[in-house]
Amino acid sequence: MAPHRTAAAKARQHRALRMRVAGASYDRIAADLKTTPERARAAVVDACADLENDPPEIAARLELERLDTMRAGLWKAIGRGDTKAIGQAMKIDERRDEVLAGLARPDDQTGPTVAERLHAIKTAAADDAPGAELYSIDGGRP
Repeated sequence: MAPHRTAAAKARQHRALRMRVAGASYDRIAADLKTTPERARAAVVDACADLENDPPEIAARLELERLDTMRAGLWKAIGRGDTKAIGQAMKIDERRDEVLAGLARPDDQTGPTVAERLHAIKTAAADDAPGAELYSIDGGRP
């Protein structure tokens, strides 16, 4: 395959994957890419195979980007004091801590990482004051 065709094929695969992640059906992806649903599915599978070959640091960075996007979508509701949104954001933060902990720990390291210690502090603070309001570092509400 020629280099420009390879790049075009990769772009189509990643577009198909983005659409599938967003919830599009293979029929919808096929219509968008002007192909068959079978080829749309194959494009998604090929894009996933590419992602599986990424080094752990790249996979973690992608996960952090997804988590940041999810949290940003909750920001207005958090600012209004929506307790459900705050709870969801806290779960996203926990997952983010897990991803960062995986990056921060070399294979031969024992004991808690910085991310694990921060998570323990946040958990203890939440347990000590379950009804407390959240404030940002500058003293305002998030």
